[in-house]
Amino acid sequence: MNFDFATKILAFILLCIVAVWDMKHHRIPNALVIAFFLLGLVRMFFLKDYASCLIGIVFPSVVLFALRIYKNEIVGFGDIKIVMAVGLFYGYLTSCIIVFIALTMLCIYAPFYKMFGNKSDAICFGPFLALASLLGFVL
Repeated sequence: MNFDFATKILAFILLCIVAVWDMKHHRIPNALVIAFFLLGLVRMFFLKDYASCLIGIVFPSVVLFALRIYKNEIVGFGDIKIVMAVGLFYGYLTSCIIVFIALTMLCIYAPFYKMFGNKSDAICFGPFLALASLLGFVL
């Protein structure tokens, strides 16, 4: 098993933990974000992909931050922080694709959840990010 594959497995496991925690508590603990961020730093230095990873911290998270500014309840700061860590881990291109797919899945799921689920309950972004990150294995 090579280093790249091993780190991607660890990243997916961390994102699954984030997803479960987000669904149960509607928040993402800083400890999980820091763990994912550290994994991204290790991967960045090992693969020597500095520019892509550093741009990846900012570029995809700007979209979520803009949504946060537009309407406060749309996205939480935990989601923004975990997207920053995903950007560091995967680099800007793959992380932008992952965030786009996660947001698309969320937009497809949201009307059904609001129609058949608890209308007052917030929809967690973590599970969609974890599912979309599966693409990080192939990209």
